[in-house]
Amino acid sequence: MEMEVNTGDKKNIKFMINDLFDDNNDSDDDSVSKDLDTSWIQEHDRLSTINENYLRETMDSINVYYVYINRNHYIEKIISDKLPLLLSEDKTHSYLSKETLLQIIQSRKIRTSFSKYKLTDVVSYLVDLEPENIQSFSNNESVEQYTPSFFKIRSFMDDIQFNNSIFIFHGINSIYFLFEEVELLNHRHTLKSILKTSTQDTRVSDKTSTKKVRIQEGHVDNTNKIIGHKLKRGTRKHMST
Repeated sequence: MEMEVNTGDKKNIKFMINDLFDDNNDSDDDSVSKDLDTSWIQEHDRLSTINENYLRETMDSINVYYVYINRNHYIEKIISDKLPLLLSEDKTHSYLSKETLLQIIQSRKIRTSFSKYKLTDVVSYLVDLEPENIQSFSNNESVEQYTPSFFKIRSFMDDIQFNNSIFIFHGINSIYFLFEEVELLNHRHTLKSILKTSTQDTRVSDKTSTKKVRIQEGHVDNTNKIIGHKLKRGTRKHMST
């Protein structure tokens, strides 16, 4: 069931909501008013007068997504968050400080017994349209042509700046931290060492068993002749010295 709200009624919506919770209990009313989120009313009022509010505004926070990609190049998981932004002194942009970025990178790393997820890219998505281009953008059916310009690869060694943008895009402006899984070198070396030791043991075992088989298959007389021949050679060598 749909309900139409007249422009004159919109101004009274907030008062109507407060009246719904009016049960002649002042203490309860105060607690309800504090817990009740009425920001959507302000958002609705602003959207209703959007033609008059095509102005760039600073952002006080931004959506953040941590994307983890495994060794098979599949997205393992995505963690979403929201981070507060700092305001520049001239109030022309907001930003994430490089110190905050380094803390984020360190705290969001994932390590397993055989691999770790290493940060590869930081990408921002910011709809940076000029107010005079809003109408043409909203009427354009091929929005994809604008999308590449909204994405930018950022350096995590510097502050990341976000230009002021129109408020209707603040909810979709975001930043992505891409982590890719890499194999630990220690695990690789350990595996090679185990394989090498196992191969060496097999070779020694095979060589030893071969000697035993030859001795067992040979005649006693032949064995004595071989041993005696070695002793004689050793004696001659000793005498020559």
